[in-house]
Amino acid sequence: MKIGNAWTKTSDDGQTYISVALDEVILEKYPFLRNCFVNLWRIPQEERKNENSPGWAVNLSAKKEKPKEEQAETNLF
Repeated sequence: MKIGNAWTKTSDDGQTYISVALDEVILEKYPFLRNCFVNLWRIPQEERKNENSPGWAVNLSAKKEKPKEEQAETNLF
């Protein structure tokens, strides 16, 4: 089952990460995810303990809420 899409990106400080957008079917089942970012951050080889260590760290972080005035402007259309 496909649950979303992902894009490889580079942060301002040069770190590679994957940004994930979840499909509506997942967001309907887990609505709290609508207010979250899902990212995978590359773990540099020198920070891995052995060859079986993961290459990516998966992070879930809360989106910052927009001020009410900004939300009202966005919802005009």
